[in-house]
Amino acid sequence: MYKGSCQCQAVQFELSDISEDELDVETLSCSETLNLTIAGARKHLVIDCAPSMLGELQLSPNSKQFFCNECSTPIFTEDDQGNICLLYTSDAADDSLR
Repeated sequence: MYKGSCQCQAVQFELSDISEDELDVETLSCSETLNLTIAGARKHLVIDCAPSMLGELQLSPNSKQFFCNECSTPIFTEDDQGNICLLYTSDAADDSLR
């Protein structure tokens, strides 16, 4: 299970049932930034926030971007088939993603 949040902590998320094959991890040691991209099904994503905090933007006829309405942190994109791509970026020393 992976847990995370937006920058201001108003939107929390949990993603379960993700295999190692669905992870794409890139670590940039010079900036000590960890970029984690997780692809999976929306049914495995749990969002915990007030309904007004999760914004939605139609990127194309087949794709939506969801973000925090308070701090504008992008949370995930979703296609019209229910597949998501969650991008998580943090300080490599940060252990908030578990």
